[in-house]
Amino acid sequence: MRNPKHIYLPRWAVAAWFAITGVLLLAGSWYWAEFELREASSHQQHHTAGAFRAYVRGRLGVMHRLARIVSHDARVQALLETPDDPALREATGLFLSIFDGIAHATDAFVLDERGRLLAEAPATERADPDIARFASSAEFQRVLVEKGHTNFIAQGRHGDEP
Repeated sequence: MRNPKHIYLPRWAVAAWFAITGVLLLAGSWYWAEFELREASSHQQHHTAGAFRAYVRGRLGVMHRLARIVSHDARVQALLETPDDPALREATGLFLSIFDGIAHATDAFVLDERGRLLAEAPATERADPDIARFASSAEFQRVLVEKGHTNFIAQGRHGDEP
């Protein structure tokens, strides 16, 4: 005789209950693990992007300071005042060549306010039309008018290539 205080379930109902509970626990664990993995990955990507941003800012800051040092050199200042002096052009070109070697730069050159090439490192084997294109661009002219000076720091042949 069965006890009326207890509810007896058939074996299949108990097995179904355990199966459903197991599936729900498994699905919940999987979802939680995926969520944690996504969070960790997102945090790592954010950290990596921040480190790369700091590196690029540091490199650009150094290159900007180097360009400012070059712009304050007496030879460069004299060349900007008397751009047709061949001796000054040669002296400034040698200075830029030394600068290229120390700064590990590919090119260093001096342009006047109209974008005319006044001096470049003698080792530079390039009659690059990109300099003239850059110097005649509206952006170059705008920055030159606003700040009185500018520098162009780029990577690759055209500044947009790795």
